[in-house]
Amino acid sequence: MESIRKIDSSFPMDSLFIHSFDALCILDNKGFVLKTNPSFTRLFGWNEDELIGHPLPFQNHLDVLKVPPANIVEVDHLSIQRKDGSLVIVRMKALPPEHHHPAVLFMREVIPHDYLEKLDLIEQEHKQTIRYQQGMSFKFKKIDSRFIHTLCDGDLIYRLGLSPEKIVGRELKEFLPQETAVFKEQFYERAWQGEENVIYEGEENGLTYLASLKPIKKDGAVIEVIASCIDITQRIDAEKALLEAEALYRCLVENALVGVYLYQDGKIVYANPVFSNIFGYTQSEMATLDLVDLFVREERDYMINKLTYGQEPDAKDVMNRDYKVRGISKAGSIVELEGNSTLTLFRGKPALIGTILDITDRKVTERQYQRLLKLSPEPIMLHKDDTIIYVNDAGLKLFATKDPLDLIGHSFIEQFHPHDQEQVRRRLDTVLNNDHSTGFFEFKLVRLDGNIVEVESSAIHIYKYMGESMIQSVFRDVTERKKTEEFMRRSEKLSLVGQMAAGVAHEIRNPLTSIKGFSQLLKEKNDSYKDYYEIMISELDRINEIVNEFMYLAKPNPIEFKKVKLSTILEHVISLMNTQAILNNVNIRVLYENEQVAINCDENQIKQVFINILKNAVESMPRGGDITIECSITQEQNEVYIKFIDQGIGISEDRLKKIGEPFYTTKEQGTGLGLMLSYKIIESHNGKLNIHSELNKGTRIDIVLPHG
Repeated sequence: MESIRKIDSSFPMDSLFIHSFDALCILDNKGFVLKTNPSFTRLFGWNEDELIGHPLPFQNHLDVLKVPPANIVEVDHLSIQRKDGSLVIVRMKALPPEHHHPAVLFMREVIPHDYLEKLDLIEQEHKQTIRYQQGMSFKFKKIDSRFIHTLCDGDLIYRLGLSPEKIVGRELKEFLPQETAVFKEQFYERAWQGEENVIYEGEENGLTYLASLKPIKKDGAVIEVIASCIDITQRIDAEKALLEAEALYRCLVENALVGVYLYQDGKIVYANPVFSNIFGYTQSEMATLDLVDLFVREERDYMINKLTYGQEPDAKDVMNRDYKVRGISKAGSIVELEGNSTLTLFRGKPALIGTILDITDRKVTERQYQRLLKLSPEPIMLHKDDTIIYVNDAGLKLFATKDPLDLIGHSFIEQFHPHDQEQVRRRLDTVLNNDHSTGFFEFKLVRLDGNIVEVESSAIHIYKYMGESMIQSVFRDVTERKKTEEFMRRSEKLSLVGQMAAGVAHEIRNPLTSIKGFSQLLKEKNDSYKDYYEIMISELDRINEIVNEFMYLAKPNPIEFKKVKLSTILEHVISLMNTQAILNNVNIRVLYENEQVAINCDENQIKQVFINILKNAVESMPRGGDITIECSITQEQNEVYIKFIDQGIGISEDRLKKIGEPFYTTKEQGTGLGLMLSYKIIESHNGKLNIHSELNKGTRIDIVLPHG
């Protein structure tokens, strides 16, 4: 700042420099940056700390330092590339260095005049297009829970008896009747919630129009909704002439096997014969009743909520509502009902059309059988012709869902892993043909969340469920049992290797030290075989590394947990591996969901795991390629995921099953201890390490660690 003050000490230069709207930069006589102001950072993207002591990244655009002293340089349009790669056009004024004073650059973003003229012309044409269109276009935003119109124009708006001045800046109820405004707000709300292509019909001033709403999103959030309307009056008039079609529809409804009703303004406008018979009334009697009065008293509030439209804030939910409720007949008996309702227009006003089904008999039958199935601790599924009919609570838990409809009606066989589906189909055919239980066999299921679980399954033919015969399948989840067996097997191997490692490492280390020492001594005294001695020492170092791995297995170092940023660990590991990667034409890149994520770990041990993985990845890519490291955190913020993805030669499925076992390796000079140690370290951190690979396509290693 002392240098810039010398330019004119009569001004408060600190404040002027910092708060200037121009991007300011001070350079020394060598072209190195001395200081920049905040406007410079906002315009170009580089922070002051990134530039001080360095030339400007776009220095090749500037000839300021070559200008004779006392000459001021001015450029009206200079194109400069920002930090993010985008281009910006600036006006620049430069004071070149003079004597001991630094060079000063003044820059401001500008837009070419001809470009502004083009924008203005396009805007005028756009306004004329909207104004003289036959239909109507409008936009709105939700401000303080109110839908405020920000644009409205077109020939249709004037024919509706309105104008832009009456609409822009106002909400619906300020220029429409209350009932119509409430009706339309539910469609506005649906579009604001992100639903695409929301369509509704409206009627004003003797004209009927069709409106289509489309949400405009930015970064996944709706910022405004645009709409277009067309005049469909002629189409509506033509539809009114199709009375014959309406008569046919009435015939269908009158003879439907379910109850059908039309509900408007608290009255049953229409009820078909089945609906009337369910409650024991005649159709004429139904016309005098309120639909809510047909339900038991304690459930009427529930049904009022289901049958209310356009009054509550979230009226969009009424567009299609399902319900189960108990009704009361004219004779006073209780009727179990299942129904739904949909919002529609009847004679230009909102109404509900719905269906009701008497499920009293079905309920009795279901309760008798499902009570037994529901209480079973074993997952049970009923299916017929490969279609799932029923799943009990334990079955829903097994398939990772709480909603039976996620399974009911879907294929039974397709719930199994593709490799097992043919075997399952043969066993089900055996059950149907021989009428015998299959016994328990092991299969793999694909849960609804995509995870695969190992189960034992048995099937038997039953004859009475809702009056139909079907197959009952029982499952037992053996995933945890398998994991426990695998853990015990691996633990026994590690224990055995650890015992062996203790003895071998102790017996080898002392002779190794002597051999290496004498080799180094001979190398210093005899230059004739220098290359041979270097090879011997290098191989001895490699043997010593293997001995160290043995020692870790025999007696692991105590873990010292501390909170460390994951990005810090990865940056250090990549800096160590980068040379080897470059030599093999391999590029390592890291993708962070959040660079501030930390883990509780022994930093050196986790580094060892990452180095082992990256080393294996580089060595698996003889032709080079990319290694991608993806870091993310779960929504619950309790686990951190690290994925290492390479483009190497991959591992075959039969070899992949043995990876991590002691002394098993896919490399010619490998020991098979690296990944085994990695497994051990991750397990000691309460984490998980999984390997996924496909031959000739690459390998992905997933590590899960607790969040710090």
